[in-house]
Amino acid sequence: MPNAPATGVLVALGSKFGGWSFYVKDGRPVALMAASQLTGDQSQVAAAQPLTAGQQRLVFDFRYDGGVNAGGEMTISANGHMIGRGRIARTISKLPEMSDTLDIGFDADTPVTSDYAAGGHFPGRIGKVDIAVGKPGAGGEAP
Repeated sequence: MPNAPATGVLVALGSKFGGWSFYVKDGRPVALMAASQLTGDQSQVAAAQPLTAGQQRLVFDFRYDGGVNAGGEMTISANGHMIGRGRIARTISKLPEMSDTLDIGFDADTPVTSDYAAGGHFPGRIGKVDIAVGKPGAGGEAP
């Protein structure tokens, strides 16, 4: 993490019309699922406290309930310690906009949220991103 409390995107997929964003706002890691652009159709889980400056290993772990557009439990960990936990009410089954992509370190085109400035460029260094997909309800890493 940069020395000052950072705001910017770690990983984003989709847009406010349907998408995910894993980002840092004022130094606090946040997971946001936008099922649509309608008020109340977003679920957000955030860490209670900002991260300290320096290298961090963040894990966003979503344990899906299973079923079309079902929700699940999101936990956020930093360096092996859980720092945030909450419910994602529902998910999307497909991206509504074909022009939105998977972005690392920024959020191109239509952003998932207005919680960060246009583009959402992360001011620090992202060394590595791993994405593992498992069975519904399993969480953790895929076999």
